[in-house]
Amino acid sequence: MELLRRSAPGPAKDQQPSRGLAQRFFDNRVGCSKPNIWKFITKMKQQQVLTELRIQQREQGHEDAPSKKTQERNTRLKKIVSSYSATDRMYYLEKIANYLIDTEDE
Repeated sequence: MELLRRSAPGPAKDQQPSRGLAQRFFDNRVGCSKPNIWKFITKMKQQQVLTELRIQQREQGHEDAPSKKTQERNTRLKKIVSSYSATDRMYYLEKIANYLIDTEDE
């Protein structure tokens, strides 16, 4: 319930917060809040084409490029790991713990 209060201003529209979140997710995927059957079928066909394209690319050895956020995380972690030999173990473990806590919050 708390998640719904934080994500949607005003009083909760539904007694089951997961239903409201699922409906919002579906609306975003389909592209409108009240799709008719033809819009739904069109979106499903588009999604099928994209999925098949991704499968073909992965079978050929192509991988998705990591997001900018992932690249920044990896760079930060590599920097922490590379400083292991030059630092105190406890300091090193604290840095790793802080890194893990920071990535959980995002």
